[in-house]
Amino acid sequence: MGNFLRRGAWYICLAFICVLLGSAAICDQVCVVLNAQSQNECIAAIESIESAGGQVRHVFPPQTLICDLSASIQADIAGLQGVRAVLTGSSETGAFTGFDATSLRGLQTWNLLCAQHWQMPAASNDSTGSTTSTLSPDTTYSEADHSPGYYETSSFMIGSVSVGVVLPESAGDSENWSDDRVASVICKIVQGLDWWISQSSEYARLKFFYDIPDCNIGAACSLEPINLSTAFGESWIRETMSSLGYYKPDVSGTAFTKAYINDVRTKFGTDWACCIFAVDSLKDADGCFPDGNYAYGSQADSTMVITYDCGGWGHDRFDLVVRHEMGHVFGAADEYCSASMCCGYLYVKNGNCVAYNSDSVPCIMKSYCDSLCVYTRGQIGWQDTDGDGIWDPVDTDVTCAAECLEGVSTSSRMLSFIGSACDIPAYTLFFTPVTINHIEAVEFKIDSGAWTAAEASDGKFDSPMESFTFDSAVSECRQHTIEVRARNTVGNLSPVCEVDVCVLPDTTVSIGSAKKSAEGSIVCVADKIVTAVVSGGDFYIEEDNRASGLRVNASASVKVGDRVTLTGTMCDSSAGEPFLKAISADVVCSGAKAPSPLGVNLPTALSNGLCWGLLIRVWGSLTKSDDGVWTLYSSSECSDDLPNVQVALPDGSTPISGAFAAINGVIGLEQNSVSGLTYHVLTATGITIL
Repeated sequence: MGNFLRRGAWYICLAFICVLLGSAAICDQVCVVLNAQSQNECIAAIESIESAGGQVRHVFPPQTLICDLSASIQADIAGLQGVRAVLTGSSETGAFTGFDATSLRGLQTWNLLCAQHWQMPAASNDSTGSTTSTLSPDTTYSEADHSPGYYETSSFMIGSVSVGVVLPESAGDSENWSDDRVASVICKIVQGLDWWISQSSEYARLKFFYDIPDCNIGAACSLEPINLSTAFGESWIRETMSSLGYYKPDVSGTAFTKAYINDVRTKFGTDWACCIFAVDSLKDADGCFPDGNYAYGSQADSTMVITYDCGGWGHDRFDLVVRHEMGHVFGAADEYCSASMCCGYLYVKNGNCVAYNSDSVPCIMKSYCDSLCVYTRGQIGWQDTDGDGIWDPVDTDVTCAAECLEGVSTSSRMLSFIGSACDIPAYTLFFTPVTINHIEAVEFKIDSGAWTAAEASDGKFDSPMESFTFDSAVSECRQHTIEVRARNTVGNLSPVCEVDVCVLPDTTVSIGSAKKSAEGSIVCVADKIVTAVVSGGDFYIEEDNRASGLRVNASASVKVGDRVTLTGTMCDSSAGEPFLKAISADVVCSGAKAPSPLGVNLPTALSNGLCWGLLIRVWGSLTKSDDGVWTLYSSSECSDDLPNVQVALPDGSTPISGAFAAINGVIGLEQNSVSGLTYHVLTATGITIL
């Protein structure tokens, strides 16, 4: 992933200039000075500024921020807690005491930018065209925290980036850093990285945090880096990093650098981290290493090396070289390489390569310019395959699962739930799959109620995988559907997870009361006797005093004479007959004596549903039709104009059609599947021919 550029040297040294507070404002760019003494206080201030509509672009923790604030909100930002000052022009650095070394360099950088009348580049989000290298999603990830790990320090250029700036200083006097040239290097780095922010969209959330303590400036090295070919760069990098406290025998210099940038990433809490080595070349004849190279960058090491003079490009174009090398750090290829080459987290082809390509367009990876081709954008992760405005590496899926702590049934009116939500990394072919999104919120609702926020188990939703809890009171004893969903940083929602919970009553009710309950209510009836079993497994229960009866749908195997205790949901059949859909069915005892059937005439049995579910005895003429249906008529005339009911005969009974009979049974309702008409059915338990 390295890039070695060969040019002659020329040098322009930018003098460091401080002008008085009140110098001309630079459009909407400001420097926000904080009172923060810790990284947490710095982050809290950044969140407040961005919540108020500002954009924080460069952070010199913990006290200096370079931001883009519209004039309309600058006064509001100045009044935020933790904000010490909002500078629209340069300021005497001595006006602010107690500054961290990195923060002080941030203020010096702001002053130098003001002296140059620098303006942040205009955004250029042209992402037209296609990389034609879309990858299929992978669904095999387990639910785990897929945050970038130790070796994933620059997978794609989206999110926050820690930038360690290191300027080696040799033991000899051939090259020696001066304060003004150090300030100029830092300023040029900021300008180079700010260009990438200007090219990005809101979903890039691109922000740079700088680590430039005093020990990084003039980091001790016995060798003079500019005098060593790039092949020997590891030797001076090892020495330089050792002087910063990163030393281990027989370990490469790049390993030291990886340890350093991981420490910086942890310190600042960023998504990514990289290191920029600036090599002094002021006195060098051509500003290049002996092999003619003057800059290179690597995604594997998340490191770039640049000479002060940038070879023949000169120091005044140092920021352009930073732009180019930062592209390498995040996976972009040079565009003089093979056109068939595919690079980056999304494995995008090098389609703008100049080789055999008459359509090649200007791009920062081909020449030092302000353009960014669609292929380079894709290689650093700036590709939106589905056109939803969210770049593919952060257009991630979310999963969510929840359960009730009391199981599927409970007698408590206060329900407690636990669950977990996970952000699943976008698919990558050769890289380790990672996500920089986190679970931002989890919501739940009961039945058709409003969505309500759940709580993170650790107090804050800020990780790719989060556990959560919520409690909810319910007023009705019935089955409730709990819906739960999670949302990630970019607003993607998980599929809704449904949990069904039955809230059981604390007391039992009579069958009559159960039948009067609203559909969907949960009821419990205790110690009721089974009076009939219907084909298909349903059965009927009845009060001992014969006041009422009820049909039951349950998976339990019961027989006539069993006494049962049932808990379930009151429902209406398609024909309109109320029945109990049992959640639990317990046989209390077997062989009990059922109540005697209640004798009623057929018109009474069929009126108003009063006898539905009761064991009754009725009389009439029992007739079999040509299609085999048995019907009981209220008189021997067997006329359809007279009260009549279809009869489901007991197994093995063979009455003679037209006989006058007394039938014991239970009346219910059925619906014709073709006509949709409802009709009464008498489930017979016994027949007496009179």
